[in-house]
Amino acid sequence: MFTRITFQALFLIMVVFGITAPTAEAGIDRTQSVRLWQKLVTEHKTQVRPWVDSAAGNPSAIDVLQAFTGVVSTVTAPGGFWQRDVPSWLGCRAMPSRACERLEHAAETDFRRWDEIVNAIELVSDRKAEAFLASHASEMIRYLDYYVPSKLSGKAMRETGFFSDRLQAAFDAAESPELLF
Repeated sequence: MFTRITFQALFLIMVVFGITAPTAEAGIDRTQSVRLWQKLVTEHKTQVRPWVDSAAGNPSAIDVLQAFTGVVSTVTAPGGFWQRDVPSWLGCRAMPSRACERLEHAAETDFRRWDEIVNAIELVSDRKAEAFLASHASEMIRYLDYYVPSKLSGKAMRETGFFSDRLQAAFDAAESPELLF
């Protein structure tokens, strides 16, 4: 007798009982998003303090994205650690070196790419933030692991993957690399 339920009948039942249809975001795996947030608040807390305080342990996706953009602004954006502080320490204006050239190249390639991601994040609505975060969280975690030093210092800089992969050889080739920091 009730073998066939029409779409309208099903919709009516859902409305009467307050059942909502699953959204596209319901199936999103939030594991990487949670991992990204944990990394931000444990390893980079000073750079994300405004978001840590406002999120109170249960951040929205947009909070996580905004915290991440804060780190990028501090670390690799123009005026950030790798583009302002490190070239200054190296004396790149007065005496350009191989390390300075490599930093400049990274600014034109690697860092610019992250600036573009930040620009994309700034256009993400609250409604789309969870999906954006789910699709980019792993890449953002790699960014934190590779470019972001534990502190914004010369010693911590030398411990990053970016330094090891892209600058270490130039420092080793310098006549007096210990003078650089």
